[in-house]
Amino acid sequence: EVQVVSEKNKTAIAFIHDDQLSLAIGKEGQNARLAAKLTGWKIGIESEEIRAKKMAEAAAKAKDAQADRNDPADGSEA
Repeated sequence: EVQVVSEKNKTAIAFIHDDQLSLAIGKEGQNARLAAKLTGWKIGIESEEIRAKKMAEAAAKAKDAQADRNDPADGSEA
């Protein structure tokens, strides 16, 4: 999956499965640099699995924060 960060600045992030990361990056970053040169975009390469974990953690924190706001046991009842 590719996420465009900024079309104006031509930057994007490619999310790659862990078993394909070394191939996407290439020896000393050669494949990543070639992709950037051919497309004219700055391309970041990140692990799809790590991204999924971060998104799950962020969703859990947001859910906890929402639950805290809705908890009448916090002593702030009117």
